[in-house]
Amino acid sequence: VTQYRWSDEATGQVHEGSGRAHQEKNWGVAFPSSWTWVQALDIDAGTSFTASGGPIDGIHLYLLGYRGQDGLAVDFRPDNSITSALTDGCSGSLQLHSRQLLTGLALLANITTDSSTLDKCLLGPSRAGFGPMCAESYVATATVQVWRGSSLIDEAAITRAALEFGGESICRSRNPCNHVSPQPLSPTTLPQLLLPTSS
Repeated sequence: VTQYRWSDEATGQVHEGSGRAHQEKNWGVAFPSSWTWVQALDIDAGTSFTASGGPIDGIHLYLLGYRGQDGLAVDFRPDNSITSALTDGCSGSLQLHSRQLLTGLALLANITTDSSTLDKCLLGPSRAGFGPMCAESYVATATVQVWRGSSLIDEAAITRAALEFGGESICRSRNPCNHVSPQPLSPTTLPQLLLPTSS
């Protein structure tokens, strides 16, 4: 839990309180042409799941992390695992199956959300700057199972999850980014988006 205080210099309004915070860093130059991202947390049960990846040169490359009960911590990466993914941005679902090559540990994850919650376009990094390229839901559910051979060693149903479809994984027939200016934003114009608009 972190404390925050934000002052709107235009109106003089001050917002403050406490809550959980999330921060990310983009380690690459730009996002790939298609990706999905998941962040799920069950504070009461002490479980969390995160996933990020997509197809690169026809291969599903994902980073998956699961923190479960009794201190179970497993990571599935391209250098230690094979992952398959079924992505459906139109129905709001992502299914992941990953198996570690040396340990035999396997992770099955099913992440779903009501497709109507994927109705806002978000900005993401491209080679030309930030531009409209992804849709995200903050009311997804993630069910995760971890297996060792034929034995289920942990499972969780996490109802506080975020699910993002980006680039070509967004539903083409209901892409909220189709109605947004395709002009990329440079890092210098990005802070202007955070300023309040006058009514």
